[in-house]
Amino acid sequence: MTHEDPFSHARFSFLCGHYVECLTEYAARVDDLLNELAASHGEGDYGMFTVFIPDHHWSATIIHAYAAFEQKLNEACDIARSSLTLNLRYKEFAGQGVSRAKLFLESYAQVSLGVSTEQWRHVQALNKLRNVLVHGGFSKEHSDFKFLSSYAAETQSFRVSEAVLSLNSESVRFTLQKLGDPLRCIGDSILRLKK
Repeated sequence: MTHEDPFSHARFSFLCGHYVECLTEYAARVDDLLNELAASHGEGDYGMFTVFIPDHHWSATIIHAYAAFEQKLNEACDIARSSLTLNLRYKEFAGQGVSRAKLFLESYAQVSLGVSTEQWRHVQALNKLRNVLVHGGFSKEHSDFKFLSSYAAETQSFRVSEAVLSLNSESVRFTLQKLGDPLRCIGDSILRLKK
């Protein structure tokens, strides 16, 4: 995406919203497919399919959704830098991932993202969930075990029992909503930067 293109702001804003819609529809279709497969194969030889494949699928979908959110936030930094002719890049700021990008946009570029404190709290919690899904090693000794156990109980979006994370299609819907709402706000913020 060329950031000097006068339509890049509108395109970015549109893609932020459209991407969330596409992932939501994808998750619903896969959920239907998994339910059909489980019903048609029952408990027989394919019983393991109904246990392991959906869990891996939901994990991968949540990881992908978070990665897309982070990528779009980084693109927002690039667009803001170009539009506002700023010298520093977001990668030059302290921190990591979405926290660094948010710091760049709000503090340096002075872009009001329109993301509420509550929305950002969910983004940070989903970052911890994403890290556990990507890096594994989740146990009662994990530094985020208590936090994720509490967050799971609060939101009812996934379960933690005996240091095992259990995901389902509702986990994906929850994740897409909690990342989609701030992503739309960020897209709108970038649209307002248009010269």
